[in-house]
Amino acid sequence: MPIVIVDGSEFGGLALKGTGAIDMIEMRAAIDQFRAGERRVLPILLDLSDARLTFSSDDIAKLAEERALEHKRSRLGPLALVSTTGEPFGLSRMFKSHSDSIGRKHVGVFNDADSAERWLRSVSGG
Repeated sequence: MPIVIVDGSEFGGLALKGTGAIDMIEMRAAIDQFRAGERRVLPILLDLSDARLTFSSDDIAKLAEERALEHKRSRLGPLALVSTTGEPFGLSRMFKSHSDSIGRKHVGVFNDADSAERWLRSVSGG
């Protein structure tokens, strides 16, 4: 799987790392795996710095809508997306923008993991 757990003890959640090409099927599989059960409410940091996202802006909008609806059914923990490159950063910002507009406010986009971890601690009380 192109998205794996790397740690998360620094902020009390899950730190995930994406590498290589990630399509929407792989992203959905990661969501199903890492947002299941008691992990549902954990803060998650997803580092996409070494990933290439192979999905469209329409896919991003649909995914953000699905996750916002899921959040309304039963709260999801905050999500910090980290990317240092153009396309993953842009798609992450698009996901955040769609999430904000549909009511899921605890999605953040960052250029570095330290900033993302600080933000996760601030929004999750850790």
